[in-house]
Amino acid sequence: MTNPHAIDASKSAEANDSAAAIAALKAVMADFAAQKTAQEGEIRRLMDAEDPARGIFFARELHEARHEKMRLETEIQFCTARIRRLELGIVENLPPNLDRGFPF
Repeated sequence: MTNPHAIDASKSAEANDSAAAIAALKAVMADFAAQKTAQEGEIRRLMDAEDPARGIFFARELHEARHEKMRLETEIQFCTARIRRLELGIVENLPPNLDRGFPF
């Protein structure tokens, strides 16, 4: 027969680990959100600085800034999904054989 106090202790440790991981992910998400806001400002600045009448365009810079903004949005979505999985108690197991390069 298993000791119910040992099970409670292990659940408490897992909850503390999850809470710490969630707090860390929220901090990372806040950093990504700040970077995204900065990118949005850069995009706005570049768009305002363009002058088609004088032939001044920033197509490459705008593309790179938008690409970076989308990357940051994806990172934020990834963190959100990870937080939800942790809150639901879903264990993230790697697929077998992934360490050998085979995902199946």
